[in-house]
Amino acid sequence: MTLDGAIRSVHAFSSDGYARDGFGPRSELLEGPDRRLYGTAMKGGTPPEDPNRSGTVFSVNLKGTKFRLHHTFTQSPDGSTPTSGLTLGPDGNLYGVTPVGGNDPWPGQGTVYRLARSK
Repeated sequence: MTLDGAIRSVHAFSSDGYARDGFGPRSELLEGPDRRLYGTAMKGGTPPEDPNRSGTVFSVNLKGTKFRLHHTFTQSPDGSTPTSGLTLGPDGNLYGVTPVGGNDPWPGQGTVYRLARSK
């Protein structure tokens, strides 16, 4: 939103039925030291033919011209359905949680995950 109140979308998630970039973002965005906005979506990811696509971690630049998919969750062992935002750790990595998934037996009770931030 600009100072004069104008709103502009910086990224529209795919509506092609495959949700390659994610579906259902529910969390706040984190501005990284690289001036990109990082977030999670609770469903979708790549490859679209994989039935275990269970959410994504993504980033977008402030102009919205460069969207990047960083991770697709697969239920086990990394977790599923991320609904909370990310935290930037002092080591430069991104940290977050999933409410379900993790080690077997499915559905698991969730995970705490670390994702190295792309340079």
